[in-house]
Amino acid sequence: MFDFTSPLTYIGFFFLLAFILISLQHIYYCYKEWEPKRKLTKTLCVPALAIAAVFLAPLRWQIYVGAAVGAIGDYFLLKKHFVKFLALGMLFFFLGHLFYINEAVSILVEIGLLEVNNIRIWAIVYFATAYVIFFIISFVITKKKWLMSLAGGLYCVALLTETTDLSSY
Repeated sequence: MFDFTSPLTYIGFFFLLAFILISLQHIYYCYKEWEPKRKLTKTLCVPALAIAAVFLAPLRWQIYVGAAVGAIGDYFLLKKHFVKFLALGMLFFFLGHLFYINEAVSILVEIGLLEVNNIRIWAIVYFATAYVIFFIISFVITKKKWLMSLAGGLYCVALLTETTDLSSY
């Protein structure tokens, strides 16, 4: 699977190791509630993973594009006490998850576990139903804040879609 004769593979593993180490530091800083260090590690985790994906899975471009978009979402969440930044962070996370979902569907189609015709009908019904449900829940939780409800509904649908077993459709 990996070409260990190529130095690019080792660069990819270096960034994967960097991602793991930064993530462990981030968890520690969150535990200790060291806010400045936590903010720094939060913004470094996903870019390290995205760079690792560029070198380790160059043909799976939607993975690292999704990670890059997610990193932008992390940046906006540093100022999450402002509703607009929180909504923008959620929107960028949603866009990143769309790339992940599309890549997962592409892989399932490539290996024959999913037919393209079935996914279109499923996706329309699923996204519409789930979005309405999550929008209503978010609207009630945020006490009728429309922008947060729109972003929250989209983000919840994206997360739910990533955990759904698409191979049965």
